[in-house]
Amino acid sequence: MDNHVHLLINEGSDEIGRIMKRINISYAYYFNKKYVRTGHLFQDRFKSEGIEKDAYLLSAVRYIHNNPVKAGIVKKIEEYKWSSYSIYAETKNQNNSIDKRFVLEMFSDDIEKSTKLFIDYSRILDDGKFIDLQEENVEEKAIQTENQAKEWLMNFLFKHNMNISDLKNRQKEDLRRDIINTLKRKSNLSIRQIAKLLDVDRNMVQRTK
Repeated sequence: MDNHVHLLINEGSDEIGRIMKRINISYAYYFNKKYVRTGHLFQDRFKSEGIEKDAYLLSAVRYIHNNPVKAGIVKKIEEYKWSSYSIYAETKNQNNSIDKRFVLEMFSDDIEKSTKLFIDYSRILDDGKFIDLQEENVEEKAIQTENQAKEWLMNFLFKHNMNISDLKNRQKEDLRRDIINTLKRKSNLSIRQIAKLLDVDRNMVQRTK
């Protein structure tokens, strides 16, 4: 967009903060060298939002691709050349940094059919809002990173004379619930990150209240 960019990233085992730091440094270096300038390129810290469900992922992809249309920059999503839409719709060659099959196969295992369904889905406009966070909602959490979460968890388990494998024991259900709810409340970890940390099913983390 004119003053910001939307990235949909599969962070894998890395932390999103570390990924964004590498992207920012690399791109700022490239941009400054190309335009013979120095100094910072981006203003403010990036904002991120975890995606845990397939339906939400598809909505996010559609929102990003339709953003230039909603902003009045173009009339059709395929007209915006800075978008990944044309890669999904196969009007451009594949880009190694974009795993379009991961999204397209949610529609169908047949790539031609899934591409058509994806195009039809992309043309459905909605009022979804993503990364529209109010400043007061972006609070500093006590547990900022996965490493801090691991340290907190190890201390908790030590105090209760437990191992990580004990969290799958039904007799420890109350303690497991306390851990999950604390990490949800006091950390910036996504549902997927919490599930991975505790070695439990992601749906279990999502259902816990």
